[in-house]
Amino acid sequence: MLRNRIRAVAMYIESATRLMHSSLLLVRQSRPLLGLKYDLWKVEEVYYDVMVRGLSSSEDSLEDQGLQVQRGPHISALSSSLGLTNNL
Repeated sequence: MLRNRIRAVAMYIESATRLMHSSLLLVRQSRPLLGLKYDLWKVEEVYYDVMVRGLSSSEDSLEDQGLQVQRGPHISALSSSLGLTNNL
């Protein structure tokens, strides 16, 4: 009986420790995503500046002519998963 109580307390402590470690891993892994989100915003700023100043070549200005330029699915998925409203 005492052995079962000790086992239950040890299992409770172990599960609490695992939960704490997993939550700490989630906190540490969220930081690179914030950096990636910041980098994506910087790329959007540069893209916007290039388009506003007219520094792009004629091939790059297909969007200005009303044509849709198809971007890779990874860019759309990345921007939507990061919660960005503006697409690159």
